[in-house]
Amino acid sequence: RQGLAAGLNGLLGRAHDAPLAPPADPDPLPEPLEAAALVEALASANPEVQVAANGIDLARAERERTYQDRLPDFAVGVTNNRPDEGKSSWDVMFEVMIPLQQSSRRAREREAEYLLMAAEARREDARARASGELGGAASMYAR
Repeated sequence: RQGLAAGLNGLLGRAHDAPLAPPADPDPLPEPLEAAALVEALASANPEVQVAANGIDLARAERERTYQDRLPDFAVGVTNNRPDEGKSSWDVMFEVMIPLQQSSRRAREREAEYLLMAAEARREDARARASGELGGAASMYAR
């Protein structure tokens, strides 16, 4: 004990036999936290879970866009055309796109559904990994 006190005094730049103050009582440990509250806080604050949740939003938007391709689409355009400094003219365009290839459309819809399911699985995987890390940290804290 005297050797440790002398070493500590040396680190503090004091004489080797200077008296040290007695150690103070440590602060009490905080109250144990509820596991459900920790898991909920983890799900809302973990970046991996947030990235996976954003992936779900993106997959849902892509699925909705794919379902909108079922309906016919049209476009109307008007341009002022003046080729090679010649006489100017107006061009009017009307375009209709009719989805005729049903098999490719259905394949795109299935793909969008599978992408959504994969995004949801990635979110659940991120939650499970984060929950496992939280459980490991909580068990280390409880020791």
